[in-house]
Amino acid sequence: MSIQTIIDNAQQIEIDRRRMVAQTVSRSQRVKTSERSTAQPWKFKITPPASLSWADNRTIIEDINSADRVDEYEISLNNNAGMSYITAYQGPLKQSQLDALTIHSTGTSTLTITNLPAIGAQLENTATVVTSSTVIFAKGDIIQPENSRYPYAVANTVLRGANTTTSVTLNRPIITSEGVNLLTHNLLVGNSATWRVIVSTLPTYTLLPMRRVQYNGDFELVERVI
Repeated sequence: MSIQTIIDNAQQIEIDRRRMVAQTVSRSQRVKTSERSTAQPWKFKITPPASLSWADNRTIIEDINSADRVDEYEISLNNNAGMSYITAYQGPLKQSQLDALTIHSTGTSTLTITNLPAIGAQLENTATVVTSSTVIFAKGDIIQPENSRYPYAVANTVLRGANTTTSVTLNRPIITSEGVNLLTHNLLVGNSATWRVIVSTLPTYTLLPMRRVQYNGDFELVERVI
């Protein structure tokens, strides 16, 4: 749990999803940009609690020191009720309807989804039913193929439509280097998504009076892309 405990009790979490872009300004003040194609890994800066009980956290601190900046962690941004808003699903589907969705095909930065809820089926709000304009995923929803390491953000709102499939545009190209077949697999949606990360910056800690311990800086984590 170690790093997850720090995340669960963080003062703040900074998320960096910027693409690798270079900008130059010409003498005529025209801005030019160029972008390098990358896996666009998620990066997190975690500001730890102001202080922690040494007795309660000594084991956790030892785990963090042992793993150092080498071992991989699997983390969630939904490990307590106070964090559930961060990656919460924004659409109207029931959990059973989300669980039924499967990947029909893939593109460079798209997933085609099948097993959509039937038109006329009841939604989470039982006073409403599925129509062709029902939102399957809202822009910003987090989805993750169930057999994959990598979550993706939905780049555009996805409607059910009138067909048996619908297309989802992702925030980054599908990462294929893990060598898994995504077809026919279900999706982890919203708060079910997890990230595989490595600690890139590990702060030192100081022991304080009253048996307290304080980290001397932020933890920086970067998604490990294999």
